[in-house]
Amino acid sequence: MSVNELEAVGITRMDEADIDGSLTSQGVGIIRLPTETHPYLLSLSFGYDGQDLYFTSVTGEESRKAELSQRAETATFPVYDAPSRFAW
Repeated sequence: MSVNELEAVGITRMDEADIDGSLTSQGVGIIRLPTETHPYLLSLSFGYDGQDLYFTSVTGEESRKAELSQRAETATFPVYDAPSRFAW
């Protein structure tokens, strides 16, 4: 959906303060790394210091996640509320 379509159904844009507050109060998101055909999605916990996002990731020698992370020029990272490990 486009931004205009989302706004037409009542979704509003977040300003910088809203974004900062969300990143400060949440700790789980999904990194979306580009591939040749479709995004590679991976749930990750994260930290935020008011400027940068920090991720901890364990990879092996032949890790697709590491390869795509190093190759990607951009990625998206939607953040969501996960009040418990059973309620995502």
